Amino acid sequence: MPAQEEREQEPVAWMLQHRDTGRKNYVSNDGCNGPGRFLVMNPRYALVCALYTHPPRREWRSLTKEEIQTIVNKVAIGTYQTSDTFARAIEAALKERNNG
Repeated sequence: MPAQEEREQEPVAWMLQHRDTGRKNYVSNDGCNGPGRFLVMNPRYALVCALYTHPPRREWRSLTKEEIQTIVNKVAIGTYQTSDTFARAIEAALKERNNG
């Protein structure tokens, strides 16, 4: 049996937002109520997202050889003239790859 944190988490609540006013409301996961029931009773709300005690884990994605080569090529032509700008380029590429 997988460890607690490795199992797929159930949301502890859901965030919903009123389409006209922007007011937010939260529905907890108490076993009998949920976002579906809330939306039937409150059709002007839209589901925004599920809320977890810990964000779901995502697999880390490294840069591809092509992405690394693009950064190295920019170093060779002088685009990144300091180690700081070079490091920031790597950081930005990794952030885009893992969040985008």
